This record gives sequence, structure tokens and C-alpha cells, in this order.
Amino acid sequence: MKRAMAILGAVAVIATLAVPAFAQMTRPGMGPGYAQPSGVQPRGPALPVEQAITRVRQFLGQYQNPDLVPVEIIEFSNVYYAVVTEKSTGKGAFSLLVDRYNGNVTFEMGPPMMWNLKYGRLAGGMGMMGPGGMMGSGMGYGRGPGAMGPGGMMAPGYGQRPGYGPQPGPQPSPGAPGVRPPAAPLDDAKAKAALQAWIAQAFPGAGIGKVVEFPGFFTYRLARDGKNFALASVNAFGGQVWYAWHYGTVIREQVIR
Repeated sequence: MKRAMAILGAVAVIATLAVPAFAQMTRPGMGPGYAQPSGVQPRGPALPVEQAITRVRQFLGQYQNPDLVPVEIIEFSNVYYAVVTEKSTGKGAFSLLVDRYNGNVTFEMGPPMMWNLKYGRLAGGMGMMGPGGMMGSGMGYGRGPGAMGPGGMMAPGYGQRPGYGPQPGPQPSPGAPGVRPPAAPLDDAKAKAALQAWIAQAFPGAGIGKVVEFPGFFTYRLARDGKNFALASVNAFGGQVWYAWHYGTVIREQVIR
């Protein structure tokens, strides 16, 4: 009996210690399946930016779509962030993340991919490993009206919805239900106003820098004292704000030629 009680006590201690550890990996309000670390521990020398760009190009090569072109990369303290645009329109298509230490490439997940009206399905059809052992994404996110409030809190409405429309790469299964966005999307000025209202509470005194327009949302640089320090995205059909807190701080930015 005493031995059984000792074992139960040990299990209880382990369970108690495990809860804070998991809590540190998630933001309040995030549902299962989207846990991001609050910081990334260095695992050796960081990948040079030139190699990160090469990995991005190799990843895009899977699609054999010459219209998808990487145009710039931002080195954060936790990850590389690459902007992919459409050569035909000059507008953003989607963003890719490159692990700073092992070079694995993934789609930018969470609301930015969920809100993407044209390329959101790409993230769900790649499988886990791409060419050269680079990490793809096997998570089948749809698109939903997720929102981030001040302090990185997720507001109600963070859900999954099926994709629609022709897209490069793997297609939705025949007969998959489609959704239509609202008829009146926000323009850059209104999206920026929604972001400014959020910034006033989360980062008083900060400003808004360069914007990239993606299908269904805008992504802005946040600036302070003349320097970019973070990214935030705004849903073009509701004005919800997603703050990319888990990328860390901006180290440098580089145009991809």
C-alpha cells in the first residue's frame, strides 16, 4: 500500500511539473494543434541568410510554378521569414519560414495561412517532408476569422473553414464545399486603421511600416525609433489582427534578387 501511494505521489509531481512547461509553449486562447514556443534555444551556428534563401527556392521548386517568386527575407531571432510574391501581379502570394539552425522550411501557419484566399490549401497538401528532407506542412488548416487582441490574446472566432478556388499544387477533393468571402474587403487604409487601434493598446508609440498585400489579408512591419521590430497581419474581411510574437526580434532584412 505504501509503495502504491509513493508511485501515485510521484506521478502527481510529474504531472504538476509538466503543466507549466506546456503552458510556456502556448498563448492563452490558442486551441490544440497550434502551439508555438515563446523562444527558440540555439542549436549550433545559425544558418547563413544565403543558405536560407537557397532552401526557400528549393521548396518553391516543388510546385513548378514560375509565377511564385521569393522577393525578400527577414532574419528574426527565432526564424527566417520569406515573402513569396506572384510575378504576374506583383502582390504577395504567401510567406515561408526557415528554421535558423536546421534549414527546415514551412509555410507560415496560423491566421496568415488560414486567411489566405488563394494559397491556403497549399499548406494542407504538401505532406511532412519536401525535397532534400526539408520540412513541409501536413497540417490541413482552412481559413477562418481568427483574431488577436492586445498582448497576443486570441479572440473568439479562430476556426477552420474549407478552401476554394483554383490553386497551384494539390487540389481539394472533388465535391469539397466552397466558401465565398464578404463582398467588401478592407483596403490598405482601413486595414492600417484597424492595426493602429491595436498598436495603441499593445505597443504605445510604435508605428506602421512597409505593407505586403496577400490574398485576403495585409502584413505590416511594426516600427519603433525608425527600426522594424515585428510583423502583424490584418484580415481584409474583418480587421482582426494577428501579431507574430513567436518570430522574435528583427535582426536584418534583405531583398532577394
